[in-house]
Amino acid sequence: WLTEVAVEKNGIRVSPLTLTLNGAPVKGHANVDLSVPGYRYDLALETSQLPAGPFIGSLNPTLKGVYDGMLDVVFDVDGAGVTGVNLKKNLKGMANLDFKGANIELFDSWKKLFMTPVALVLRVPAMLDSPIQGLSLQSSFGDGTVNLGEFKVLSPQFEVVSTGAIPIADDLMASALALPIDLTMK
Repeated sequence: WLTEVAVEKNGIRVSPLTLTLNGAPVKGHANVDLSVPGYRYDLALETSQLPAGPFIGSLNPTLKGVYDGMLDVVFDVDGAGVTGVNLKKNLKGMANLDFKGANIELFDSWKKLFMTPVALVLRVPAMLDSPIQGLSLQSSFGDGTVNLGEFKVLSPQFEVVSTGAIPIADDLMASALALPIDLTMK
């Protein structure tokens, strides 16, 4: 692990940040200016082939040993503020995630009971028993919009793909999620 952390009167700087986590390289930086209302930030993180199981298990011990697969993450964001108004005006950057070789069960027994009628109405009963084998997200932020280049969920039985733009509303929770979803059964 190689890093330098500077805690100053007006902010925090972490640069460089390089380490090996479960055999995977991780690099990034963080610069946070606390003197600006709502804060000003420049954050980046990148990792490739990070074993997902141990990482997720360390964040949530109840999930230890539940997940397989590898994570690739590239995150680079610059902005000021955390409200919708500020994010709309100041947020720029990108976030990409690839989760390959996963084995994620969508529904445990009690959720499956609730979701069975939904799956039957949608005529996709295979969704109930088919694990997720991969997730992919390619996104960018800027000009008051979150652009979803592609969001993909892969399973042996189906594939879900969505792309589009999410305009950031002044009230962040009112941001419209009008994204088309393409569901393909295999």
